[in-house]
Amino acid sequence: MYKNTKILPSVNLPIKSVVRTVLDIESYPDFVPRCRAIKILQRDDFQITALTTMLLANGIYYDFTTQTKILHGEQSSVEIISSSNATNWFGFMLSRWEIWPITTSTSAVRHVVEIDINPILLVVVKGAIDRFANDVLKSFINRFELEAKKMEHKGQPSFDGHDDKQKANN
Repeated sequence: MYKNTKILPSVNLPIKSVVRTVLDIESYPDFVPRCRAIKILQRDDFQITALTTMLLANGIYYDFTTQTKILHGEQSSVEIISSSNATNWFGFMLSRWEIWPITTSTSAVRHVVEIDINPILLVVVKGAIDRFANDVLKSFINRFELEAKKMEHKGQPSFDGHDDKQKANN
């Protein structure tokens, strides 16, 4: 079993924006390393089923189906679990996002990746999986920062109901 846990103690986005970014699965090919295509097979308020195409190595692509479940927890926290079907390579792959508010404009994020993989194969590929998991998280950090800049640039309303321009004039 492979497990990688990373915690981002402070993301400069409100929880809804972080969740929206993580759930924007269709845009993953634009910023997630090695993600080449996403096809949404089914979507409702609680689950997204998608066919994902990943580049494993030069010219070697891998298609798998993911089930993304959205679980709302206590204190406005959100847990997003993506799991993939069993393959010849591994029994399952799980990506869990736990997101909770720190303030009205910042959130904390925990990302966990678990892969049920043959222990002998894991010895061979663990370094590559570690690098990939870290690269994926970095791509989301960059996306969170981009979303924060977009909100700042647009003068999004602050969370007390007044926009930034009104505050500057007072």
